[in-house]
Amino acid sequence: MKSQKKTAVLLMSVMLLQAPLSLSTQAKAKYDLQRQQYNAQASSINYSGNKLISCDDKLTVSDGLNKAAKTLATFSKGYGSSVMAKGSYIFYTDPDANAIKRCKKDGSGQQVIATYGAEDYVDLIISGSKVIYSANGLYTVSTQGKDNKKISGNVNGKFFTNGDDLFYQNPHNEWVFGLLYQVKKDTEETPMPE
Repeated sequence: MKSQKKTAVLLMSVMLLQAPLSLSTQAKAKYDLQRQQYNAQASSINYSGNKLISCDDKLTVSDGLNKAAKTLATFSKGYGSSVMAKGSYIFYTDPDANAIKRCKKDGSGQQVIATYGAEDYVDLIISGSKVIYSANGLYTVSTQGKDNKKISGNVNGKFFTNGDDLFYQNPHNEWVFGLLYQVKKDTEETPMPE
């Protein structure tokens, strides 16, 4: 009986110790996602695990700083402004094709996910199984290129997600909040509380 009690106490102790570790892992994953979403819009460099991905006049992947990079695509018109990785795929803007594309980290399996107008400046982020991009409005499309939907025509500037919450700037530089998976009209948008 005494050994069963000790085993139960030991088991509870281990479970209590693991709870904060799992929360910390979730918090780290959330922080990494926020950092990747910011990097996708703020610069043409992003990361995935131990891979450094760059998208300026060409899309390159390397195994870290000061390592030789492999070129996956070259752009003649301008540069790719946004790049983000999810799993074994890289998602990026291709200014020559006016398209958001995806490919594997080795460059294989090139696929168009969405297209946009030649005059649009496009940023993209990934949240769950959705690619969110700006091109004369804010759109979502699945990471496989299906279910392309406009979720707002009233966007200007940066946008990011936190779980199912979507935050973006409207043309008046006010931050707006909405639910990512619920299509909303511009008149229904609610400014973030201060």
